[in-house]
Amino acid sequence: MDKPSLRPSYVIEHIADYLGISAGKANGIPVGVLTFRPHVTSPQSQNLMISRAALERLREDIDFLLTHSAFLKEGEPSEITLAEIEAIHERLG
Repeated sequence: MDKPSLRPSYVIEHIADYLGISAGKANGIPVGVLTFRPHVTSPQSQNLMISRAALERLREDIDFLLTHSAFLKEGEPSEITLAEIEAIHERLG
C-alpha cells in the first residue's frame, strides 16, 4: 500500500476560490476546515484544517488587514510607510 505524502502542498501566485468552512476533527482534535479551490490545472478543492486558536487568530488578522489595507479598500496600489510595515509585523508576530 502506498504511503500518503506528508509533504504539504502550497498554492503560490495563484488565486483560489474560497468555498466554505466547517467543523471537523483531525486526530481527535476539533478543527476548523477551510475549503478552497485553487485556479491551477486541477479543479480539485483543497482543505486546510486549523485549530480553534488559529481560527481566532485568522479572524483577527483578516479583520486587521481589511481595516488597515488601503489597497484592499480602494483596489489601487498605494505606498506604505515604514511605520505601517513595522506595525503590521508587530501585530502578526
